[in-house]
Amino acid sequence: VYAGMLLWNDAAAPDRNPGSVIAGTSDSVFDGAIYFPSTHVKYVGTSTASAWTMIIADTITISGNAVVASDYASSPIPPPTRKVTLVE
Repeated sequence: VYAGMLLWNDAAAPDRNPGSVIAGTSDSVFDGAIYFPSTHVKYVGTSTASAWTMIIADTITISGNAVVASDYASSPIPPPTRKVTLVE
């Protein structure tokens, strides 16, 4: 178990349509890192209650009222890193 890791996918996993879909509701809390380095992640819904969420993926689509927050100080779960980076 790795602190701060919420969801993990094998880095060698093939990217198949439609990729990975993570759908939240207004009660959803996703505090942690979502690690899907070789596949597409679609992050949808109304997940506004999380202190922080980190998404590492080949490609990312965020839609609906989904929030990717970075309030690390308010969470007892330590993030793997505190640096936000966009890589193309």
